[in-house]
Amino acid sequence: MIAEGRDRLLDAWWIATLPGLAIVVTVVALHLFGEAARERLNPACRESAAAV
Repeated sequence: MIAEGRDRLLDAWWIATLPGLAIVVTVVALHLFGEAARERLNPACRESAAAV
């Protein structure tokens, strides 16, 4: 079954590429959201940003 799927990926590359890109975009967006929330909510980050 895995060997048959490997042959299909050569012909229809979007079967794996598009879901992979969706996962990458989701992970990057969640990372950026988490970083923004951490900077916004963490008092230690606020103090160090104000000192610069």
